Amino acid sequence: MAFKKKPQHIVVAGMGQGGMVAAIYLGKAGFDVDIYEQAKEGEVSHPWTDDTPVAVFERCGIPMPPKEAYVQKSNWYWVSPGKPRRLKFPGTAPGVEISIDRRMLSAHFASLAKDAGCKIHYETPVKKLMTSGDKIVGVELENGKKVSADLVIDALGINSVLRPQAPAKWGIPAHEADDDLMLGYRAFYKMNPNYVPPEYPDYRACMYLKHMGGAGLSWCNVSPNNTMDMLIGRLYGMTEADMEVMKKDLFERHADQLTDEVVIPGRFIKIGTRYTLSKFVADGYALVGDSAFMSIPLTGCGIESSMDAGVYLAETVIANKGHEMNAKSLWPYQVKFFRKKGALFALIDVLKRWVLNLDGDLVDWVFYKVASPKIVESISGMMFRGMSPIIGVFNILTALPFSLAQLFSKPSILKEIGGVLKAGIHAVLVAFKVPTKYNEQKINEWAAEYEAAIPHKK
Repeated sequence: MAFKKKPQHIVVAGMGQGGMVAAIYLGKAGFDVDIYEQAKEGEVSHPWTDDTPVAVFERCGIPMPPKEAYVQKSNWYWVSPGKPRRLKFPGTAPGVEISIDRRMLSAHFASLAKDAGCKIHYETPVKKLMTSGDKIVGVELENGKKVSADLVIDALGINSVLRPQAPAKWGIPAHEADDDLMLGYRAFYKMNPNYVPPEYPDYRACMYLKHMGGAGLSWCNVSPNNTMDMLIGRLYGMTEADMEVMKKDLFERHADQLTDEVVIPGRFIKIGTRYTLSKFVADGYALVGDSAFMSIPLTGCGIESSMDAGVYLAETVIANKGHEMNAKSLWPYQVKFFRKKGALFALIDVLKRWVLNLDGDLVDWVFYKVASPKIVESISGMMFRGMSPIIGVFNILTALPFSLAQLFSKPSILKEIGGVLKAGIHAVLVAFKVPTKYNEQKINEWAAEYEAAIPHKK
């Protein structure tokens, strides 16, 4: 008599986007999937919106969330650190990017996961990894229950309690450096009902690079639901007193838009703004999304990259065809992410560290002399505002000689820009060199070279 083989058991720790996409795929493929989440149902994730391209849903084979869950993404002004001038950053055409409610997105993923046969356990936080030697064999929950698993997917985010517990053999970075995180304060206020945008009403958001001279960014975004989304972010941390000073400054800058009526109370959050981890797979264990720092290193936005990573992980597990889920069989997942996303993130990280540690006056000069407003606004106008290509190209050609002259007028900064670009290209090339075949020695050598390619602040 033949016995049917028991399906492999997958534990997903946390309801991060990457983990949920992987769970949906694996549930549909017949795996036994349990998802453990510490929050209550309906309270998963932050109570606000974040941006993501629409195309990622089709690319990942995930149905779009209900229409009430998202609105058209705002286009942005970049505001210089020292001078009250704004540069219209090229935006996106309607329908290309959306601003999506994170809690409604989580509920959408939960519904799809249940339909795929996954079991979701709310108010059930994980406590620690269960190991047998160097192999992860399950998790222990906060309530003391031990759950065995063929694979543990860590989707807990940057504050993952599991990542530091991974056996040392795998070399998974347990902690981040001070300049790998941004401490953010985010709050939502009622918009002044009498406010009328004076110009370019589709440009509703202001991004302040190096706001008040600090290494970080802030923004004020007029949401379509008539709220003002305020974020204040700093590398190396900030005190509550620092935050209050910067918040007061934003209220003064946006006095015609903001009221002091709170819609969503402010909260401090950690935002992952570093390059992707050098290793994020082990025997019986894989990290995905913010747990592995798979977000854009400048802003920390990671919905798109996390969803893509969830697909890469699920496809790798399914292709393993029921064999043991060890670091070797999971390695193609890491290779694919680095080839598709991680290499570009390494370049962005190098550029971000340079820009955010520049003198504010120099940032002003680069943005408003070299990156001429006329050039940037012409590109934006041709792409998204219906500007005649003839006029746009004429504007660019007439402004370009001035921008180049400004750049060559400062040989020292030209040399510095060249050095930064060289460092960024080097980081990209190193990331692309991720070994395609699993060899521990070669992987360890590559990981050391990759970590060394990112210039941390001394």
